[in-house]
Amino acid sequence: MLVRLILAIALITRASLACAGDAAERAILGFSPDGHYFAFEQYGVQDGSGFPYSEIFLIDLNADSWVEGTPVRVRLEDESQSLEAARRQARAAAQPFLDKVRVTDNARILASNVLYERIEDPRRMSFRTFYTSFGHLEPGEADDAEITLMLEEIVLPAPKDCPAGDTPLAGFVLKAKHGAGSFEEVYRDREIPAARRCPLKYSLSDAVSLLTADGRIQRLVAIINVFSYGFEGPDRRFVAVPLQ
Repeated sequence: MLVRLILAIALITRASLACAGDAAERAILGFSPDGHYFAFEQYGVQDGSGFPYSEIFLIDLNADSWVEGTPVRVRLEDESQSLEAARRQARAAAQPFLDKVRVTDNARILASNVLYERIEDPRRMSFRTFYTSFGHLEPGEADDAEITLMLEEIVLPAPKDCPAGDTPLAGFVLKAKHGAGSFEEVYRDREIPAARRCPLKYSLSDAVSLLTADGRIQRLVAIINVFSYGFEGPDRRFVAVPLQ
């Protein structure tokens, strides 16, 4: 009986993997001390090829653009190579860029939606900007220091070379509010960047901050999950949006 159960679980797992896409993971590398620059890594194993990859993004938050010479992208076109090897190579190649602007491991994650966790609304995220005793608010309790992010998807024209399917390609609008105030638009896609690889859906992944010495937010960045066409199913990648 136990053997049959183990075989059944193995078959279910294999079937799930067979139709799954490539869900990248992310690592927050940190900010420059002045909050001008922010860096993160996305990494994983490509669906279909089995090639391990790592991509490191260094962002000029004031210009909302990649630093020249980045992103650093490494893909080891040999499925026998390890993901750790790809990550080591990418970090070695990116380190001169990170050192130049003095990015250090100084980021604090204020909120995170774990991909594998069932949550009520993956396009909405609320968090407090500082710690208070016992951490969490009671339901219905007001907090003027609370920030809420809300993501909305919008249909936009498809970039070149994207498949013409029944599912429209999406951009997103990011809104934020402070305490009990009203939502204000903080970012809107005007077009779909080709780097997003034909996106279908979005959700909120993380709210990441750089704090001042007295605990105030110096910079705040929203990390967005991007789900796009993949070889075996939708792939997950990330984009970072700087907030005022």
